[in-house]
Amino acid sequence: MILQKIERFYFASDAFCENRTAVQFQVTINSGLTILFDGKDRVYIRAKPSLCSKVSGMCGNFNALTTDDFKTPRGDIAMNANDFGDEW
Repeated sequence: MILQKIERFYFASDAFCENRTAVQFQVTINSGLTILFDGKDRVYIRAKPSLCSKVSGMCGNFNALTTDDFKTPRGDIAMNANDFGDEW
């Protein structure tokens, strides 16, 4: 299946959103974060090295330490992926 690219762009003061294909879109934030959504169930996140240890959330905190990737919004460490997901 060949997807046709749609030329639609959306601008905000600190973000740029682009429909990449008929089902994919990408959001780029001026701080250096890029989010790509496949239109179904996958999200890809890229962050500039300058954001190391400055972000947090369900995708981790980008500090290269896997021991704290399940940190919840309350600051504790969940024991497993299900408990972690339930906290968010």
